[in-house]
Amino acid sequence: MFTLAAVALVAGGCSTEVPGEPVPQPATATLPPTRAAPAVFDDVEECSVLDQALIGQEFPASRKEKTLGGYRGCVTDKPGFGRVNLSLDEKGVDDIAAHSKDLFDGTYNGRRLVMDKTQIGGGQGDCAIFIDVNSGARVRVGVVLSAGSTDEACVFIEEVMEAVEAHVPRPGE
Repeated sequence: MFTLAAVALVAGGCSTEVPGEPVPQPATATLPPTRAAPAVFDDVEECSVLDQALIGQEFPASRKEKTLGGYRGCVTDKPGFGRVNLSLDEKGVDDIAAHSKDLFDGTYNGRRLVMDKTQIGGGQGDCAIFIDVNSGARVRVGVVLSAGSTDEACVFIEEVMEAVEAHVPRPGE
């Protein structure tokens, strides 16, 4: 992406060939805009949504985490169990790279979902579900178990997803 912007800046620096001295032209390309949060999530407080989904399961309050892949995210760790996270992403479910045989399409409550059983670092006990919001927004809920199988992780995160789904905007809203 950087290369394309640099080429556009160089190419747009002068006018077309005309006898005489070159006349600088305003550059048409600019630096990429900063990532804007999808407006669909303006009323969503991600940590509150995650905490509500985990009520009664003895998780500590979640904390904001910027390294989860989305533009806003929260995470909570329960000793002896594992880590649960939620992120609000500025990409739709269709943007999930079909990089793996471990991706599974589904629906819940009329909403499209993608379950990702891809293992992080070659381990096991990881599972994530992407919830469709619209073509430019999705919610990701995931778990990495301290001990346990991928299937156990997916059963757990399905329950969390059901609680989260009720608190995020529906497609088209």
